[in-house]
Amino acid sequence: MHIVYEIFLEFLSLPHLEIPLAKRFIDQIFIVHLLDIFDSEDIRERNMAKTILHRIYGKFTHLRQFIRRQISNVFFT
Repeated sequence: MHIVYEIFLEFLSLPHLEIPLAKRFIDQIFIVHLLDIFDSEDIRERNMAKTILHRIYGKFTHLRQFIRRQISNVFFT
């Protein structure tokens, strides 16, 4: 599974990543599923999820408020 996370991180790191196109795939449902990974027993998987979420937060500004709300819902309830 680690290789999948690495490939996805490379995809998010592309300097010419077309955000409008990527928005079709990286949406609110994707974020909710990504946050579910924080329940994993594998610390490496949680660290990769954290890094991916951080990269998404930086590039997909339209999702920032949703990400903050979901983090509050997941971790503080």
